[in-house]
Amino acid sequence: MKIFQRKLSIYLAFIIIVLLLAVLVVVKTRKSQPVKLTPSIEVADNLNTAEYLKKADDLLAKGALDAAMAHYKRAAADDPQNIWAYLGQAKIFLLQEKLVAAKDNLQKARDIDPKNQEILFLDGKLALAEGDLSRAESSFSQVGDDDRRYFYMGLLAAYNDDYRGADKLISNVNKKDDLGNQAALFAADLDTIKDIRGSSPAYPQVLTAKAMVKVGENDLALLLLKKALEGDSEYRDAWLMLGYTHLQRRDAEAARQAFLSAYMLDPTKAETQYFLGVAYKETGDMEKAISYLELALENQFKPRARALERIGQIYTDQGKYEQALKVYEDILQEDTIDPSFFIKPVWLAIDKLDLPKEALAMADKALATNSDNVVAINLKVWALLANKKYQEAKQYLDKGLRINSNYAPLYLNLGDYYLVRKDYQQAKTSYNKAYELDSGSIGQQAAEKYNQLVK
Repeated sequence: MKIFQRKLSIYLAFIIIVLLLAVLVVVKTRKSQPVKLTPSIEVADNLNTAEYLKKADDLLAKGALDAAMAHYKRAAADDPQNIWAYLGQAKIFLLQEKLVAAKDNLQKARDIDPKNQEILFLDGKLALAEGDLSRAESSFSQVGDDDRRYFYMGLLAAYNDDYRGADKLISNVNKKDDLGNQAALFAADLDTIKDIRGSSPAYPQVLTAKAMVKVGENDLALLLLKKALEGDSEYRDAWLMLGYTHLQRRDAEAARQAFLSAYMLDPTKAETQYFLGVAYKETGDMEKAISYLELALENQFKPRARALERIGQIYTDQGKYEQALKVYEDILQEDTIDPSFFIKPVWLAIDKLDLPKEALAMADKALATNSDNVVAINLKVWALLANKKYQEAKQYLDKGLRINSNYAPLYLNLGDYYLVRKDYQQAKTSYNKAYELDSGSIGQQAAEKYNQLVK
């Protein structure tokens, strides 16, 4: 009996040791497991409020609105009395045209610090979006000695046909920052507009609205164009500019209606036909979109490549890849075509039609007149990889990175190069870099490829 008990004790001890070792292996495995990249929005748990705000500001500057919003909300949750968490959310809601949410966050900020100058500025922006120009002027006028005050007060003066007053106000803007660049653009257009004589008010108003759209002030441009059309409802170019402004605001149906009004007044203008095609594409009527785009081409629309690109995109969306490639090849017949036009046809040839040699020929054409252009170089790399010419691809990768070490598509292709060479650590490093540099489709592809390597 004692012998049996001794054996049983030894057996149980052995089982316990095995189980402990298994737990240690699991723990060790979990600790050494690489962190996966993800295209979805993640907010770290180990930051303080200031760090969340800094991260949010950086994301907002890159245009990653959803990720920025998540960080602003986390900052507000950590410190409900932090005014900048609510002002950051208000900025994003204004960009997204969610005016009620923007107003709610501005009120939360106002409850914390009613004298904050940023609240006045954002309230002015909100008032413009709501069409309340009186409140917009009141808010902007109280911002203080700030470039934004002079810029927006200048825009409002231009809206009121006071072009010389607008020019004087905008001349006070510091020309050394982004707002200064916008002011310089608008001032250059004002130089022409303020000297117009003997025309109906609608003509300089439409030119002013166009200048506003150029600097991204679509809400005020929309109001001005409506005012111009109240004065002259048969002004074709006012309807055309109104449609374009609606497109900028992502209101495709309103754009279509405006372009149709311009078309009814003059059905022969190629520009109107082109934009009608664009609007029909955005509203989902692909048959009419192609019809109007082809009509624009028949009437010598320029730049021709833009209309063909739209048709090619429609065929691509419909899965008609061979037809799409033919359209893009027509674009590439131009002698001085921008390298960006080659991206879609090279993608079609490689990813959709398995035509690597054709892709390489197109990449060579892009590079022939753009030897130091990083987009053209990356196209060459992409096509060389598809043709399994890895050493040459690496040479062009090195050249491209010397020219621009922050171009995300190059790092995506660099990761593919290392993946073929089975250098998985370098591949992960390259994919990670592409992910860090790009919050769009390139970054998402890089994240997916990285994750495949850490499974």
